[in-house]
Amino acid sequence: MARIESTGGDDKLIGTAGADTFVFAEGHGDDNVGAFQPGTDTIDLSGFGAAISWEALSAQMTSVGGGFFDEAVKIDLSPWGGGTITLWGVSSPDDLTEDMFILPAAGDGDEAAGNARRFGDGDDFVVAGIMTDGQETTIDAGGGDDTIWGRQSHETLFGGTGDDWIVGGEGSDRIVGGAGDDVLTGGDLMSDDADPDTFVFAPGEGHDRITDFTCGEDIIDLSAFDGIGAFSDLTARQDGEDVVIDFSGNGGGSITLENVSLAELDEDDFVFHDAPAGTEPALDGL
Repeated sequence: MARIESTGGDDKLIGTAGADTFVFAEGHGDDNVGAFQPGTDTIDLSGFGAAISWEALSAQMTSVGGGFFDEAVKIDLSPWGGGTITLWGVSSPDDLTEDMFILPAAGDGDEAAGNARRFGDGDDFVVAGIMTDGQETTIDAGGGDDTIWGRQSHETLFGGTGDDWIVGGEGSDRIVGGAGDDVLTGGDLMSDDADPDTFVFAPGEGHDRITDFTCGEDIIDLSAFDGIGAFSDLTARQDGEDVVIDFSGNGGGSITLENVSLAELDEDDFVFHDAPAGTEPALDGL
């Protein structure tokens, strides 16, 4: 058994025939591990300061060809201040299991259950994991100014309190900013074929922005607003290239839809509180 540690550079690490532990910490480079043995060897990430959950890890296949091992699995640790770890000789991310990793303990009241993760009051950087892509995943970032990145699964992403930045993935996501001035992105910036997303708001949640709303595809859920039961109850204005929906008469706050024309919006873009869709919103600023 050997303990093999990376440095701050781009390292090539070779284990023994026995059970080896490869150790990585914040600031490591783009490292390569030769002939990693799933089920025998271990990846130690406990030196990272931020909590890393198994579901948050991002892994993908990589190939260069021409060598004894021409396929490998690359693990991306850049969200936590690391580089990449390429495991040569591993044929699929599915060959990796949680017990092959030593992960930093969660802090600030972080909790985990199944594919659900709730983080505490710290400023969290959360990447919804590629290890659960295709499955339904729930992330609740809790308090603090959080950053949440979705992946390819169908996710529910809660920002909680604080000024959050939430980016959905390629699946059909449900994105809830929560209290604070949030920036919400459904995922279209990352994929030309991103599925429709639902953005959920409630009274008094601050001045939020949606960066990639697509009329006729994405949905804004306003069912928590008692005073908005129809399209005609909305107060909206064109502000340059953006649309601003004003909730000052309904608990406060606003939503800015970037690069959207007011004329493109209709009742089918919204979910309202216990009422059929109306005809036209209250318009100003034209």
